[in-house]
Amino acid sequence: MMILQLLADLQLLHENGWVFGDLKPDNLIVTGPPARIRCIDVGGTTMQGRSIKEFTEFFDRGYWGLGSRKAEPGYDLFAVGMIMVNTAYPKRFTKKSGGISEIMDKVKHSRELMNYEKVIYNALTGNYQSAMEMRSDLLQVHQPGSAAKKIAVQQKQAQQHINPSPSREKPSSAGRQTRKGNNKKKKKSSALETATIILIISLLYFFYIYSQIT
Repeated sequence: MMILQLLADLQLLHENGWVFGDLKPDNLIVTGPPARIRCIDVGGTTMQGRSIKEFTEFFDRGYWGLGSRKAEPGYDLFAVGMIMVNTAYPKRFTKKSGGISEIMDKVKHSRELMNYEKVIYNALTGNYQSAMEMRSDLLQVHQPGSAAKKIAVQQKQAQQHINPSPSREKPSSAGRQTRKGNNKKKKKSSALETATIILIISLLYFFYIYSQIT
């Protein structure tokens, strides 16, 4: 999902003290392969703490009455949430009453956005402290089994710690001596068999030579 890449890029931008500002689909392009989303038209980029230079109403939290136009990470994350809304409403929609309820009502009526309802809500209401926090929540939506798998592994490890598997008992000294004695017997038996075979072959060869001479 391109939004994940966008959030990773925004995290780096925010860590360096900047806010993109006028974040919208028109200022994003996809390059590749491999597919990669990139921000263009950086004219609205603003240092954190200052007033946003440029904005587009649909993606501006001030327009919806959901925050100020102060340059801070939350301003960009609001725009990311609205970009997600825009994917389901490509023609967008005009503000009537404003506020979070109007936007979330649109989200709830969209099949594409239903799974992302919580993420979008948190982005629009300023509940995320960073782009990586929003990205982490998106990953949980895309990979719901990963968290459960991690918990299962942790539980298994805890159970093994409580009930460790029985360790293999070391063989007793008597057992070791018995095996050692058996090995010696096998070696002696093998040597005796080899000597017997050599003796028989030697006798046969002797009788053969003797018969040739006589």
